Amino acid sequence: MTKKDLFILLLKIFGLSSILAALSSGLLASLSTAMMYGDFLSIVIIILASLLVIALFVLLVFYAPKIVSLLRLEKGFEEDRIELGQLESSHILKLGTFIIGGLSFINYFPDFISRSIHLFKLSQMRLEYTEIDYLGWMISGISLLVGYLLMTNYSRIARFFLQNNSDENGSLHRHE
Repeated sequence: MTKKDLFILLLKIFGLSSILAALSSGLLASLSTAMMYGDFLSIVIIILASLLVIALFVLLVFYAPKIVSLLRLEKGFEEDRIELGQLESSHILKLGTFIIGGLSFINYFPDFISRSIHLFKLSQMRLEYTEIDYLGWMISGISLLVGYLLMTNYSRIARFFLQNNSDENGSLHRHE
């Protein structure tokens, strides 16, 4: 594997991790809260922030070869190739996708269970003036689901990223 290929893979893994973190860490909560209680300016700012996060994801995932070339990340090393033993591009991408999904699943599982139990208790008490936080429960559930889907579909995701990259840049090939 060349240094350029490794940096491309790392950028793609970072892009996937950043979109997942941005969506689950409050972008959805901010948007829905602004829609319910906010004014027009706060809605516009949150939409612009969402578009910026999506643009960063697209840039890191779909234009990774151009970023590596533009920033000359592969320069400054003595050798062009990096020997990783039997690891291929697809293995690294699969492992990164699985780790990101696993961390998301592990991070949001306790929160989802805790919120579910809390919502169940509140629904059984039937208190009239208790405000129930369905939004936090939904966000933790969606983040949990996305983590699960990343863990179970890591091979398909890696294939998609490698296929996209091999169309733009012939240096990475799909290994299956």
